[in-house]
Amino acid sequence: MYSVHSLYANADNKGMQEIITTINILLAAHKKAKEISDKLSDNEIKGIIADMGGQIINLEMVAKERKLEIESLKTEIKKLKTVKKRKVVFKDYAFFDRETNEGPFCPDCYRNKTELNTMSTCYPLDNLIKCGSCGLQLEKYRNY
Repeated sequence: MYSVHSLYANADNKGMQEIITTINILLAAHKKAKEISDKLSDNEIKGIIADMGGQIINLEMVAKERKLEIESLKTEIKKLKTVKKRKVVFKDYAFFDRETNEGPFCPDCYRNKTELNTMSTCYPLDNLIKCGSCGLQLEKYRNY
């Protein structure tokens, strides 16, 4: 049987803790039911208890998936907050930081995903820049 102690130690929101507590209660109930069924010879009861164990395992997997999803969403929110703090302006062919003039940032990534991905020069063509994230290529100094 799986253990959810590592999940419980890392759970930092109330919803996940409630799910993990419920899983622990179900695991204890399943263990007790299995002990009782081992003493019985009724195959139907043994089948029901085995099915219950499978459902608990499925619930554990769902809880792990939700935890990963929550962590991913937290990372995305953190990224979005960082992007929104920066004030960017579109100049000629790409976005640049309004205050520091840092850039160029990919216009497609910023418009479509609200990400500030720096574009780099494609040597030996100094007038061509490329986004490392989405692959967009642009000519420098060309008005788009």
